[in-house]
Amino acid sequence: MRAAHGLIVPRRRAVGNGSGARPMIAPSSSPRLSRFAGIAVRCVATVAMGLNARWRAFYGRRTARQLLELDDYMLRDIGITRGDVHAALSSPAPTDPTVRLRILAVERRAGRRAAQREAAAETGLLDALLESRRASLPAKDSKAPTRAA
Repeated sequence: MRAAHGLIVPRRRAVGNGSGARPMIAPSSSPRLSRFAGIAVRCVATVAMGLNARWRAFYGRRTARQLLELDDYMLRDIGITRGDVHAALSSPAPTDPTVRLRILAVERRAGRRAAQREAAAETGLLDALLESRRASLPAKDSKAPTRAA
């Protein structure tokens, strides 16, 4: 340490191999202080994440309550029912009901698509569609090398 203008300034040490090295201020903080700072940063981050989750849940509940104002036709266009909205709002307070609504809508859509595929398979429409797609594809070149199994 050296005194400069009445202040104690840590000595600088060179970083690198000595030629053209830039000076670096020697670390002066104690390991105990850096541990405390790390713990404080983690605590603040945890509190911030918790507050963010609470805010998202509050905002999601408000959005779900606004869905109840829509009529049944609009809800069906979205892919949910009024009962789905009530069930999602009955979940515990800190959870976001829009996550549950999204899952219900995706599951209902997947079920509807599966039912359409089954109905198409029973009538033979699916096979006809696949056959027409195969016919529209360019023919494979017979001179092209094939993979050995």
